[in-house]
Amino acid sequence: MAKTNTRTVVFEASPEHLLEVLTNGDFQERQRKLDDAVVDSKFVEIKRDDDRLVFELRSTEYERGMTGLNKKKTVQSVTRAEWDLRARKSTWTYSSPSYKLFTLSGAHRIEAAGDKARLVSDFTVEVKMPLVGGKIEKMIVDGMGKGRESYDQLVRSELKKMAQ
Repeated sequence: MAKTNTRTVVFEASPEHLLEVLTNGDFQERQRKLDDAVVDSKFVEIKRDDDRLVFELRSTEYERGMTGLNKKKTVQSVTRAEWDLRARKSTWTYSSPSYKLFTLSGAHRIEAAGDKARLVSDFTVEVKMPLVGGKIEKMIVDGMGKGRESYDQLVRSELKKMAQ
């Protein structure tokens, strides 16, 4: 059974500035590298106009297993995001040919919170393996939760640079 997690964080910025940070290619590459497994990541813009942005983060990462990272082997992955820029909403999916029994997807929503910006982030993980799938899903949810503080710090740092 899939596990879903929702998280809300308020940032000291306008929704427009937060959107500008979250849709920046350099930021996306840096945030992807916050994951200890990621060796390299490249931002590839697929489409951008006034209404929509579609991009991929094509990454090389260490293989993951039940006992942790296998730094002797790397795998390729793609995180594809689609932003509705006017609504300040996105959906994303993570995929890797190496993890066919595993799906990870999510969404971001940026809302006004007075003179600040509220970021609502959801993600869903599903591991299609009898007996152990639920345990692996819990490990993934816990691991992603631990990385959120670093992500928030990176967002705040980028917002601070923008304000200068």
